[in-house]
Amino acid sequence: MVSEDPTERHQEHRAEGSGARVWCHRGMTHHAATPDQDAETQLEECWSPAGPSVRSTSSELDQVWNLDRLSNAARRSKKESDQDKLWRATFGLDRWWCVPIDSGDGHWAPAAGEIRGVNTLFAFSTEQRARRFAIEQNILAAEGEFQGAPTRPVDIVRNASTYIASGVEAIMIDGHRTGHFLPMQNLGRYWEQLCGPLPE
Repeated sequence: MVSEDPTERHQEHRAEGSGARVWCHRGMTHHAATPDQDAETQLEECWSPAGPSVRSTSSELDQVWNLDRLSNAARRSKKESDQDKLWRATFGLDRWWCVPIDSGDGHWAPAAGEIRGVNTLFAFSTEQRARRFAIEQNILAAEGEFQGAPTRPVDIVRNASTYIASGVEAIMIDGHRTGHFLPMQNLGRYWEQLCGPLPE
């Protein structure tokens, strides 16, 4: 079963107007898909023209189409097997895209925020989705050039303890749409369960 308790192994979570805030100092509002919105509609919204700085490939389009299909299936069925398929596909992406925010000391930090009291890292399946999120949260001007931060999923999994030490307790993928959510403390165990040992 999918649990509302963020300490559970995994969770399908759509933060609809939850009053969360992006870390550093910026307010945020989520724009989640409605429960009846199908993957094709979500894909059309999320792959609308995002500006000259963003490029996509047919393989990325196929991947995100599959991810949205699995997300919808997991949300509707609430079955562990469907959640496993969703996260296996999520871990299998070439990269997750984070939204960089100036930390004020000459460095950047990935956008994170509080969802129902849980400090959460926001990552996205495509650069387009990361850019759209940045615009919706007033991090980036609509016509601004987006410099996303691509990160291999395995690197975030390996560094879960570092995120936890800095106060980040969970990760959410595509949180402004059909976001799926996993506690940081369970990332490594879940990866190994679905994908085998972490590569060297």
